[in-house]
Amino acid sequence: MTTSPGGQDGADIGDELQGHLGQHSGSRYRPGYRPLARGYWCDLCPDQAAFWDHCHDHGLIRGPLCRSCNGSEFLWVHTNRGVQHLMRCPGCQEAGHPRMRNRIARIGPTLRLVMDLSHPGETKIYCHGGWEGEDIEESWTDVFRDLSGGYLNSYAVCSDKDCDARWRLSISRADFELLDTVRLAAGLHLPGQPMPREGPRWVAENTPVFWMDVPQQAVPPDGGSAWHQPVTVVIPGLFGLRLERVLGLLLEKVTLGRTWTRRGRSSALELTAAPIGLVALHVLLRLPYQEAGAPVFTQGESRGWWQAAERIRAALRLSLAVGSYERSGAR
Repeated sequence: MTTSPGGQDGADIGDELQGHLGQHSGSRYRPGYRPLARGYWCDLCPDQAAFWDHCHDHGLIRGPLCRSCNGSEFLWVHTNRGVQHLMRCPGCQEAGHPRMRNRIARIGPTLRLVMDLSHPGETKIYCHGGWEGEDIEESWTDVFRDLSGGYLNSYAVCSDKDCDARWRLSISRADFELLDTVRLAAGLHLPGQPMPREGPRWVAENTPVFWMDVPQQAVPPDGGSAWHQPVTVVIPGLFGLRLERVLGLLLEKVTLGRTWTRRGRSSALELTAAPIGLVALHVLLRLPYQEAGAPVFTQGESRGWWQAAERIRAALRLSLAVGSYERSGAR
């Protein structure tokens, strides 16, 4: 991300804009770099560029960006075009990966799903998980290093100042990759991205994570077994029917088993999954709403959707609040 326009406001807006073909990529960045970026189209969208974006680790230009894209660097790692732009820096090309900040941004949305859904309390909309530690980027760097090695075992805390929740997350890299695949398959939009009527500016794609080259941990840390204990949730029948039809093989991928049972005068779908599967299932609940050409949800299906979401969250809180998970007022 480039923070200084470097005198580019003086460019003639009436000049014919050019497409950037990479001729300035790799040049040493300096304020006021010429030619001005405003003479080019943005590398990532159809708008006029305003800045020369550069890699802060190596000080080399990547390409021209508009004001909106220049302030959205944490979103680029979720799009193939954005990764290509990041890797225009020769220093990153030589290293084989973008800077650490971008690599952390790539895993962040998936791990935040785990943190928020495993929050041990009755979370409100403003209660979200964060990593324990004073320095946020340093904490995320440690998380990225551990997960690259095969297993993450770290403490999360509630971001709300009035909440004293503190709990331990233990998740393998294989489980992370399963959840990440599901999140992207569900079309979960990028973090912080507005939803205009014409659709989001960027849609998440399956881009590389650029894991760190560290030795694989053969044995999970103590307390990691909670992620592998099967949990069963009951999905109301009307919504269960639609869920089975829409998800198909995805439902088999995230669950260990499913059974239709009779409950009173109606049937219900019982799904058994490991906690990571429940997190993935919670993400997939949005797919029936997004089904193209499908009829609007009936009242019973809508009620079933909300009940399914709440039952999954309750099952996660109950199963993960013991063993490797804890609550404590001590930070």
